[in-house]
Formats: sequence, structure tokens, C-alpha cells
Amino acid sequence: MNSQLGQRLKDNLQQHLDCTAVLQSTLEEEHRALTANDAETLLRVTQTKAAAAENLRALGDDLMRLRRDGNFASVDAMFEAVPDAATLSQQWNEILELATECHTANRRNAAVLDVRQTQVRAALEVIFPTQSAQTYGRTGYSGGPVGTRSFGLA
Repeated sequence: MNSQLGQRLKDNLQQHLDCTAVLQSTLEEEHRALTANDAETLLRVTQTKAAAAENLRALGDDLMRLRRDGNFASVDAMFEAVPDAATLSQQWNEILELATECHTANRRNAAVLDVRQTQVRAALEVIFPTQSAQTYGRTGYSGGPVGTRSFGLA
């Protein structure tokens, strides 16, 4: 049982490492595409990123199912119950480090997107203003919208 669990954990963690490495390189490519304004690459990379995130979610679900089925209090406790626990713990720590790097890279890319969104909204506001220009009335205070006076009827 424990050797079977150990093999399943080893396989799962290796898949986690592989998938997280793909996600990390994808996030780097996404950043290059964002800074180069490369929409075609950005579309492709976004699809790859979504697939990697879904794979990681499924792998995480499998890992938690193994923990729950074995009634282990934690992932570390599950590792300690199988042969080669030190290697599994090392792999797990590598995964956590890569995940932290991915999180940082994703936040960096989100910041670029936020700046771009602000720039686009500002440009659209110049082209299609949502408010009329501020004017002053006869008393010197801000008046109503320009052009509200009727000069005649047809």
C-alpha cells in the first residue's frame, strides 16, 4: 500500500513540476508578448496558460484526494508515510518555489494589463467623452451643459 501510494505521489509531483515549469515559461512569454504588443502570441499564450492552470488544478485535486483517502492530516504527513519521503518533500518544496515565482510573474503581467487598460480608457475618453466639458455660468460657477439655450423654433 505505502509503496503504491509512494509511486502515485512521485508521479503526481513530477507532473506538478513539469506543468508548473510550463506555466512559468508561459508567463515569461506572456510578459514578452505584452511588452511587445504581440496580440497573436498573447492569444496563443493565454490559451496555453489556461490549459496549464487547469492541469495544475486537476493534479492538486488528485493529490488532495490521496491525502483524504489515506486520512493524512497534511501533505507532509502523507509524504512521511511512504518510502523516499525526503525526495518527495524536496519535490514538493520545488513545486512551492515555482508556484511562488509563477504567482509573482502573473501579478507582474496583470500590472501591465492594468496600465494598458487605463491607457485605453483614457484614449477612449478623449475620443468619446462621457461628460461635457466644464464651463462657467454667468455667476462664475460651473454651469450646466453647453448648448442648453434654445435660439428659435423651426
